[in-house]
Amino acid sequence: MQKFSTDKISFSNFLIYSVFILVLIVCFLPFFIMLINATHSNAALSSGMYVVPGEFFLRNYSYLLARTNIWRGFLNSSLITVPATVISAYVCSLAGYGFSKFSFRGKNILFWFIIANLMIPREATLIGLYEFGRRIGLLDTLLIVMLPSIVMPHAVFWLRMYCDSGIPKSLMESARMEGCGELAIFHHIIFHMIKPALATISIINFVQTWNNYIVPLIMINSSEKKPLPVMVAEMSDMFETDLGAQYVGIAISIVPIIIVYSFLSKWIVGGLKMGAVKG
Repeated sequence: MQKFSTDKISFSNFLIYSVFILVLIVCFLPFFIMLINATHSNAALSSGMYVVPGEFFLRNYSYLLARTNIWRGFLNSSLITVPATVISAYVCSLAGYGFSKFSFRGKNILFWFIIANLMIPREATLIGLYEFGRRIGLLDTLLIVMLPSIVMPHAVFWLRMYCDSGIPKSLMESARMEGCGELAIFHHIIFHMIKPALATISIINFVQTWNNYIVPLIMINSSEKKPLPVMVAEMSDMFETDLGAQYVGIAISIVPIIIVYSFLSKWIVGGLKMGAVKG
């Protein structure tokens, strides 16, 4: 009987790890193909698919630099995405904490209004955003692209739920008895306790803002102010059928996403371990 149980557990572990490995391969395969394609010539890519690196990466990269200022687009995307992600994490954490732990008139109505915004696609707000930017003189600036990414309804919802389940009111009451003000409680206690949730929403916001295409396409006209996704999308017209250069541009565009995920995922894992120890 014991042997049967052990064999059953071993088979279950094998099945679980097999599924994990399969999912990992499926997720990694597009990135692998993209990197491989960035090292082949346009003629080779037009004739088939490859699984081994080629010798044309430097040629493709040189051709890319000769046709577009890709690093200027990289800088523009960074100037939009990094501040927007940081400000969004702080503002949304304050809002989520406030909705979770404080009572005030109209709280539920305001929160449901925020939830309702989750159902409105970003494209439906472009006309209003364009008119707003035109009236205050922000069109053709990086700031008008940054503004829609500062307050994310899903981040407020997620952080409120996290504070509801992970922040006991007794902790706040103890801090108040010690003489801490509300902002001091948030900055010195709550902010550190919600780091796993902040890391999660920061990764989501960073990816969404970095890959944002439609907003800068409409709001920005100057070529020197265009972010990286717009420049990458314009490569099809500029390079015609030069697929190698396009793949190099795409590879450059995903590097920051991988770096940010690798850095912030440590907070998520650390928070899970802390929760497991407490449990």
